[in-house]
Amino acid sequence: MFKPKGKMRRAAIATAMAFAIAASLPAGAAHAIDQVPCHLDGVVKISWHATAVKYVTCLTNTGKMNFDRIWVDKIETGRHRLKYYDANGDTREFPPNYIITFPNRPPAVVAFEILP
Repeated sequence: MFKPKGKMRRAAIATAMAFAIAASLPAGAAHAIDQVPCHLDGVVKISWHATAVKYVTCLTNTGKMNFDRIWVDKIETGRHRLKYYDANGDTREFPPNYIITFPNRPPAVVAFEILP
């Protein structure tokens, strides 16, 4: 039987330990919210401003993204269910394929969550 020595042995032990740790973790799909180009179909589109400058941010995949208090002018949920967290601690949830605008009193939002 082949017995590795020195560096090969340490590498083999490290590989075996990494495999054992990975195998012991719970299985499941890892999800993370991603910022994507806005020309893609079905993504969440958020029109917002923090000062006089207006922005559009597009997101996809489940997960949560924090912001540093932005004022939301328009939300398009695309094919996703979306929840936002406002600066007062309230939350609001929107269904897929939903569009809402806030022309007069935009909410101050601190996070968005795309729900599974």
